[in-house]
Parts: sequence; C-alpha cells; structure tokens
Amino acid sequence: MSDSANKIEYGVERKPPLSKEDVERYNEQGFLVPIRVLSEEKATELCKAVDEYLFEHQETPKFELTDPIRIQRNVDSAGKITFEYEEGENSKPTTFPFLFNLWKRDKRFEEIAKNSVIAGMASQLLGDIPVHLMEDNVIVKNPYAKSVPWHQDYPYWPLATPTVVTIFIALDPVTPENGTMLVVPGSHKRTEETLPVGFGDDKSIMKQDRPNAVEISQNPLQEGLPVVDYGKLDPGQCGAHHALLWHASVPNLTSRPRRVLVLRYAAHGTVWLGNERFPYDEVGLKPGDKIGGEHFPLVQT
Repeated sequence: MSDSANKIEYGVERKPPLSKEDVERYNEQGFLVPIRVLSEEKATELCKAVDEYLFEHQETPKFELTDPIRIQRNVDSAGKITFEYEEGENSKPTTFPFLFNLWKRDKRFEEIAKNSVIAGMASQLLGDIPVHLMEDNVIVKNPYAKSVPWHQDYPYWPLATPTVVTIFIALDPVTPENGTMLVVPGSHKRTEETLPVGFGDDKSIMKQDRPNAVEISQNPLQEGLPVVDYGKLDPGQCGAHHALLWHASVPNLTSRPRRVLVLRYAAHGTVWLGNERFPYDEVGLKPGDKIGGEHFPLVQT
C-alpha cells in the first residue's frame, strides 16, 4: 500500500481497507508490515505525551517490563484454582518502562485506540467481525536495553481463545539498531500454545498449570525455523501480528530511547477466563462472560 495515496486527517491515516492480498498474507504469515497508520506529526505528539507520563505524572502507574512475573496459585476449599500477582516492591522503570491503558486517562491515546480506521484494519484481520479495544501498552526500550525474548502474546491473557490482533506502532524510528521486531513466519499455525516467558530472565512460568503448553525456543534459527525482522519502521508506521505468532525484539544499541504504542483488539464474542487463567485488572467480568463493557469497548461494528 502506498503511503502517498492515503489522506491524513487528525493525524490518522484515512486509507482504503486492507486489500484481500494483505489479509491473505497476514493469515499465511501471521503478521503484516509496514502499514502507515499515523502521521509523523502525530507520532511525535505521542512521544512527548509518553515522556510526560514517565517524567512528570508521578501518580501514573509505571512498570519495568523485565521485573519478575510472580504469580501466586490459590486453591479454595472446593479445589478451584485461581491466580493473582504476588505482592512485591513497586516497580521502578529502568531499562524497559511500560505504561498500561493510557487510553483510559488521556484523550490523545483514546482517540488513536478507538480510531475507526485502525480498528477497522483489526476487524479485517480477525475475519471481518466487530472488535473490542482490549488494551493499550506503551513500551519504551531505553538506550542499551537488551533484547526481548521469544514469546507469544496469548499466554499472558485471560482469554479462552487467541482471537486478538496486536498493532505495534512506531513512535520513534524503529530500526535493527534500536529494537526492531523479529518474527517466525507461520508460527501462529502451530498446534501447541507455548508457556508465558519472563521478559527479564527468558524463563518459562506456569509449567504446573499449563500441562498442554510447551516452552518456546529461544533460538528458532537453531531449530531450523525461519526468522524475519520488521526492518525499519518510520514514526507512524506499524506492524500487525497474530496472538500466537512467535516474536521477539533485538537490543537497543543506540543512545536514544525507542518508544512504541501497542494496541490490542479482540474479536466480538471472545470469552473471558479471568483469574482462572492469568491475573489481570478487575474489569467487571466473570469467567465465561463475553468480553465487553466499559473496560473493553466495542470500537468497530
């Protein structure tokens, strides 16, 4: 798709829907890149907003992505198992600052997350059905931060099915020198779900509670699997990937941070499993409910 053919309004690309060939390529490979979704000016504006939250809004929760994922397993008198995050020290962002659901507190992020063009693209990739905004993440890879290990997205979510698409939007230039994405094409078609991985130590967790899941390889090339990198993304360009796609990112070898906005959209009808699968914020849903409500607004019908 040609960037020059798309008119920009309010900083968001007003483009034709993805082509049939785009969707077919996504379904075959598990990812689609590059796609222009924001103007560079809008990406710059969001970069400044991210810095406000990191350095000025001290009351805003911030996390370090590489902190250990400590999950407590609870068993009630009837033998029912649920999970919650263990209490620990407050996270202090250092190498991988992480901001969660800024759309709930900032109109600048809300207008992007709920934009009908971006949500419409997600709808196409999920099979031309209505979609809900599931969450947004801002992930900052600070100077000289290490790689992010190989993982799938779905193992970290309390959902019954991997019916979610992730939109990875560059706010800074994303390059092979500062943290480009690596993917294993077609890995979303593998039959097994992998275990969630700690981003700090590359170790699998929840082995006891996911007996049908396997450990993801931290060296796909050594196993003879193809690895492709996103290459360079200009500010405002994005990639889209399937919830089961194997992906990682390379280190930031530069002296500047690399900021990205990640949007996740879930297909209408996706079932919520809550803390019976993985800890999550309280969202007013019970295990077995369909995703929806104020925390998961319908953004494309």
